[in-house]
Amino acid sequence: MSEDKDKNTPSVIPAEFTSEAEEIIGQLGRDLLALSSNKEEVDPSILNSIFRSAHTLKGLSGMFSLNRLTEVSHNMENLLDALRLGKVRLSDGLVDLLFESLDIITLLVKEGGHVKDDSQIIKLMEDLEKALTEDGQTSQESILDSLNIKESILAVLTEYEEHRLLEGIRANKNIYVINTTFSLTDFDKGLSDINGTIKDFGEVISTLPSSEGGKEGEIAFDLLVSSTKSLDFVEDGLCDSGATLTMVSGGEDRETIATERVEKDIPQEREKPKEKVELSKEEEPAITSMKSASQTVRVDISKLDKLMNTVGELLIAKSVIAHISEEVKSTSVNPVLASALHKGSRDLGRKLVSLQEGLMEIRMVSLENLFDRLAVTVRKIAKAHAKEVDLKISGAETKLDKLIIEEIGDPLMHLIRNAIDHGIEPLVLRKELGKPEKGSIKLSANQRGNNVTVEIADDGAGIDKENILRKARQKGLVSEDRELDDDEIMDLIFMPGFSTSAEISEISGRGVGMDVVKNNLTKISGHIDIDSEKGKGSKITISLPITLAILQAVIVETSSRIYAIPLHSVQESLLIVADDVETVEKREVLKYRSITLPLVRLEDVFGLSRSDANSKELYVVVIAIAQHKFGIVVDAVIGEQDIVIKSIGEIFSNIKGVAGATDLGNNEIILVLDVASIIEEISGG
Repeated sequence: MSEDKDKNTPSVIPAEFTSEAEEIIGQLGRDLLALSSNKEEVDPSILNSIFRSAHTLKGLSGMFSLNRLTEVSHNMENLLDALRLGKVRLSDGLVDLLFESLDIITLLVKEGGHVKDDSQIIKLMEDLEKALTEDGQTSQESILDSLNIKESILAVLTEYEEHRLLEGIRANKNIYVINTTFSLTDFDKGLSDINGTIKDFGEVISTLPSSEGGKEGEIAFDLLVSSTKSLDFVEDGLCDSGATLTMVSGGEDRETIATERVEKDIPQEREKPKEKVELSKEEEPAITSMKSASQTVRVDISKLDKLMNTVGELLIAKSVIAHISEEVKSTSVNPVLASALHKGSRDLGRKLVSLQEGLMEIRMVSLENLFDRLAVTVRKIAKAHAKEVDLKISGAETKLDKLIIEEIGDPLMHLIRNAIDHGIEPLVLRKELGKPEKGSIKLSANQRGNNVTVEIADDGAGIDKENILRKARQKGLVSEDRELDDDEIMDLIFMPGFSTSAEISEISGRGVGMDVVKNNLTKISGHIDIDSEKGKGSKITISLPITLAILQAVIVETSSRIYAIPLHSVQESLLIVADDVETVEKREVLKYRSITLPLVRLEDVFGLSRSDANSKELYVVVIAIAQHKFGIVVDAVIGEQDIVIKSIGEIFSNIKGVAGATDLGNNEIILVLDVASIIEEISGG
């Protein structure tokens, strides 16, 4: 079935909606993974969080007339409400249905609220409705009359609160009523504080205004709480709150209460309320501020881009002023003016650096949301292939520029899919090999200087290097007589159309993907390496710059031409004598810190004639990306400078070794080197 776009759906979905919806989807993914990991003992706070997310998304999509998204969210909300109330049991099938709902919601948000073929959506909504009726409602006899809870409290409990109270009793928990009072001016903060304290030892089932305890200018509340902790423990926990604590049901005599039904004709002897305990409290009235509790402002990334470009132009202007300052200082025509200009230039530079760092901090976001989406993908793909996979995530708090995170999402998704499809073996085979039945994938990130390294490691089948080389020779990609080392064999994987998969699946094996992964990473000055051992697994390492907006660069000169090398790839600069350069297998190298460092001359990269200037001395800029190191030979190292990389257009976009261009501030436009692609040239050379 196909459906045209709803006439009420806006033609352009506001960025604010997409941003907030993506946050909700991220939270849904995290909570669903937590829910699926412990289905036997469901955490009510997680279930509540999922319910709130679905409810919020329903309201948000309704505001923008995204009817399909509203319907899916509403049906999901209904099922979650039934789960919260214990009317439906949580099963593997229901968990799968909730994840399927998340997939559809993600698709609808991505597509602006509508899709051409909505048959999958209709089936999902039918399944959600069916799940509500199939399981039926679990019979629950009220046992609340056996508790010493005031009628004024019981009468206003919601269905969900009654359900949580019954669950607490059946779990043999102690039930408490905590009465507390606050000034009318600060009761919201007081409630928040005492709720936080209670959550350390129990669950707040209900918070209700009370007619007892409040004086003039005060408001009282009754908090219904379940806890495994004793009366003495709870008293100690609340000793500074000034609350009155009453135990209304103790866990030691509830053998019969834990049964599914209670005989109504057997009189239940009520437990006398424990003597109320008055707890001390230091009165400290506060005045509630009228300011919003939220200190967050949503800003479209394009606006930050414009602002960052302006800062970049200011940096160029600062370079011009610094250049003029040096010229005035060297002429000594007016020493006072020269000194003042020099001081002003330095002050401007410091303020611009502070502004630049502040803007960069705003652009930086953690990898958490992306890693959460990948975790959901792992579960989905593993289930589709009847494989069990344990995903371990570390370093999700690592931050990158927002735009870089957007660019690496698809490459990481493809690599994760490959790890499950090609890497992790089927369950039967893993048993035969003596491996744990559950495969392992480790996804990690960490910052190293100005770079961030992302690693994906699995304990699967690994890569058969001989098979790769054989396939490459069959396809005519490598001549029969050419010998390749392990790194060169691994690089064959990234060639367009190369695949060793015998079968074509929905996941991989079509010969597209790894070359696209590499190209997408290269566009953002990223680099990818694969290390694999047959039968033991593979590790993929991706090295990324923290940002591409404003970079520090090393300015170099060779053959009378000026170039910029991004500083995040530079380890150090060396001044050597020409005789230190050796030739090994027709390639120039340098003995460097107990290793042999491959050298590349920029003249050779760009087809320039070699300069004879300074022939006895050479500068070598040592480049380090992931485990790769090489040296760029130049005539001179001019210094370091902040630069803004500008695109050089589609015509020049395929030039190897060039990432873009920049203005040094003296009306001189120079090329910015792409060191990742230079590494590829060296490896293939």
